[in-house]
Amino acid sequence: DIRVIVLEALPMILPGFNEKLAEFSKQKMIERGIDIRLRTAVTSFDGTEVTIKSLDENPKDSMDESKIDVIRTKTLIWTAGVTPVNTIKRSMFKTDKGKVIVNDFLEVLEFPGVFAIGDCALFMDPKTNRPFAPTAQLAEAQAKIAAHNLHALIKNLEKRKFEYHSKGQMAIIGKRTGIATFLGMNISGFLAWLIWRNVYLSKITLPDKKIRVFIDWAIDLLFDRDISRLKLMKRETEKEYKVLDEVDDVW
Repeated sequence: DIRVIVLEALPMILPGFNEKLAEFSKQKMIERGIDIRLRTAVTSFDGTEVTIKSLDENPKDSMDESKIDVIRTKTLIWTAGVTPVNTIKRSMFKTDKGKVIVNDFLEVLEFPGVFAIGDCALFMDPKTNRPFAPTAQLAEAQAKIAAHNLHALIKNLEKRKFEYHSKGQMAIIGKRTGIATFLGMNISGFLAWLIWRNVYLSKITLPDKKIRVFIDWAIDLLFDRDISRLKLMKRETEKEYKVLDEVDDVW
């Protein structure tokens, strides 16, 4: 049997989503047999055991052994967010937490005409004074402004400031179940899953790929998931040959 345990250091899963949607996701995952442990951090993994520590809101003693536990497993999937590459950290650009600091036009500070976008760029949300979450939606919006400003520099036109307006966010949390913040509404369940798939399908540019994905998803609606099993092939033991005394014995 397969046992899935989700360890989350924060007091909730999916912190970027509405709290009710996050709670809905948590309950759905629990119903499907997933063990979710909040306020739990991974401290080490030696290949056979995961050492975890329970986190309190106001910990008095971080070394309290009563808060330390061990999970025996050989499979650990680590999802710890996005980290910029060291090439950016070692560059001549001004950085903060490994990301290139840009101005309102997405230009690198002190390097006019040089643009940085996506996960490697640090652009602050003026409403929260915190960096925007590194999502594909943000990178796509930044790419359009960067392309416009590059064209403006070449043609000696006016550049445009980057102003980000989120179109919403969505996530699939299991078969035919999802959550979404769309057009100011919080949606969960099958409808959210359907919206996510339609948006995803609209982002596929090549018609043949779009048709292939649509057919595959249509089949998925009618039948259960097809799980392929790989046959384990054992390597044959090498045959041992006696050392021949004479060359004439070899044919």
